[in-house]
Amino acid sequence: MRVFFSFFLSVLLISSVGCSRDEPTLDEVGIEGFIVRELSINDIGLNISENTHVTTVWVYGSIPNDCQSLHETHHWIDWDEGNTINIRITTKESVTPHECTSEAVNLLIPVHIRAFFYSNTGEYKVIVNGVEKEFRIDS
Repeated sequence: MRVFFSFFLSVLLISSVGCSRDEPTLDEVGIEGFIVRELSINDIGLNISENTHVTTVWVYGSIPNDCQSLHETHHWIDWDEGNTINIRITTKESVTPHECTSEAVNLLIPVHIRAFFYSNTGEYKVIVNGVEKEFRIDS
């Protein structure tokens, strides 16, 4: 009877561990009770204002349900790589389970970049969460 009880208890523990929330992958990080992921990117647009010297990158993204929300947006310019704007946008989701709608939510996120001077005609690249798009600027 003890052997059966020990076996039953170990199977119960293993099955409860197997049913727990999946462990975060490399592109997911747990912080402060949230799981942080990169935003899924659908498209990238670019708008350059000559009057204000502000470049706006329009990021078209989506989240799978209403349990996720925007977390942070970071950008940096890599002049060594041929005038490249890099952007990382993350979402967050609570680690405590609650009901979510299963409908995807489409987002349009403007990222305003003030330090990007485009005075030269040429090719420029924008990379958002690994998705690349090239733009040509003719002065």
